[in-house]
Amino acid sequence: KLMPIFILGTVLVTIVQGMEEMSSLPALETIIEGIFVFKLLLRFCCCPNQKAFFLSLFNLIDLLSVLPLVYRACLGFQAPSTSQDAAFLFGFVPVVRLLKILRFSQYFHLIVIAFSMALEALPVLLFIYIWMWLAFAAVIFACESRDNVSTLESAMWLTFISMTTVGYGDRVPQSTAGRLTICVLVITSMLYVSIPLAIIGDGFREVWSHRDCIMLLKRTKEKLFKWGYKAGDIPVIFGLFDLNGNGELDYKGFETTLTEMGFGFTKQRTVQLFDLFDVNKSGTVDSAEFVRTFYPEEYHSVFNAKSKSVLIQNSSSSTGRSSLRASTKPALILSPQIRQSITCRSFD
Repeated sequence: KLMPIFILGTVLVTIVQGMEEMSSLPALETIIEGIFVFKLLLRFCCCPNQKAFFLSLFNLIDLLSVLPLVYRACLGFQAPSTSQDAAFLFGFVPVVRLLKILRFSQYFHLIVIAFSMALEALPVLLFIYIWMWLAFAAVIFACESRDNVSTLESAMWLTFISMTTVGYGDRVPQSTAGRLTICVLVITSMLYVSIPLAIIGDGFREVWSHRDCIMLLKRTKEKLFKWGYKAGDIPVIFGLFDLNGNGELDYKGFETTLTEMGFGFTKQRTVQLFDLFDVNKSGTVDSAEFVRTFYPEEYHSVFNAKSKSVLIQNSSSSTGRSSLRASTKPALILSPQIRQSITCRSFD
């Protein structure tokens, strides 16, 4: 919990050194980056799946944050002597260090999911926005005199700052037709920009309403990826603790399974995950829904038609109630977009 505060402190120290009145402290910066290097090496050595270590965005950011140490070594661990060196060490380094805080922000993942849900509609909206930009730029270029708008580039610049409602004032329409065109452009662009904002806002509202479910599934996915489990391992592991042989686990078996898999979940988080899969409150969870949630692309290869028929036949022969419960077990109440976003592989 103190690491984000420490990172913010290092950012402030670096920014203060970049001020004109302050002198550089290369020794302090070297110690800070040495701590980051030690932390990165420790995490790498303790990682059970070292091949997947560098597939994590957060680990890549950590690696990027220690590269300035190599740069300082090339400078002889001295204060930067050129403006380029100062811009890199006092400008680039704080930006990268701030990105390290994303590792400790659990809700950052929700924003990513919300934007990924909106990406399907944004390309079409962006195309129309660019078309409006070019069309109104052509009208402005035709309406204004060459003394005011000499080139099409100037017309495009005037159109763009008007669409974004920035209005620097370096160029303004002088003709009546040009002013009317700008009025129509500003009103149209303001109404149009509200459409993608509404789409993103609606996506974030849906994600936020399922935030507890999403974050719990994300942590579970990270644990599976961390320990190198694959889709085909889940039914086998479930079978080891399935005393009834019906492909389902009660809470005790589910808790034992997660413990043996090395998840390290607390009892509260284990209960939440169990309740998340036990949608119909039957007191059991099955491996099929577990694989469907975390490995959707490999689900059908693991549970093919033949294995399904064998599972249903065995379940019906053992107990009719278990077969009925397995066939009518509802899926998790999540939209397809959220479910797809959760299944992206990540590792903390």
